[in-house]
Amino acid sequence: YYFLFKYNQMSEGFHTLVLILHVLGAAVILGVALVSLIVQLKKPPVADNLKLLGQIWKKAHFAFGLEVLTGMYLAASEADEFIKNPLLWVKLGLIVVAWAISAKVSWRNEEKGQSGEPDPKIAWVVLLIYAAIISIGVLLVEG
Repeated sequence: YYFLFKYNQMSEGFHTLVLILHVLGAAVILGVALVSLIVQLKKPPVADNLKLLGQIWKKAHFAFGLEVLTGMYLAASEADEFIKNPLLWVKLGLIVVAWAISAKVSWRNEEKGQSGEPDPKIAWVVLLIYAAIISIGVLLVEG
C-alpha cells in the first residue's frame, strides 16, 4: 500500500493528474453547495427546484468520493510532511462535519419526500465549510 503511493510519486505526470482531479472534485462540490444556497434563498421555495437539488446532491457523491480517493493519495504521497501539520487534521474534521450535515439534510428530505422546508442557514454553513476545506488544502500545498 505504502509502496504503491511511493512508486506513483515517482511519476510527476500521475501526481499532477491526481491533483487536477482533486481540484475538479472540489470545484464540483463547491458549485453544488453554491447552487444549493441559491435555490434555498429563493422565496417561496419551488418544490421542483428542491427536488432537483436533492438529485444534484446525490450526483455530487461521486465528486465527494473522488475527493476522498485523490486526497488520500495526495496526503500519502507527502505523508511525512502532512501528518505533522495540524491543518490536515482540521481539514479532515471539517470534511466529516460537512458530510454529516449534508447527509442529515438528505435523509431528512428523503423522509419528507423531498418536501422538507429549506434552511438557508444550513446551506450557508455548508458552503462556508467547503470554502474553508478548499482554502486549507491550498495552505497545505503552498505552506
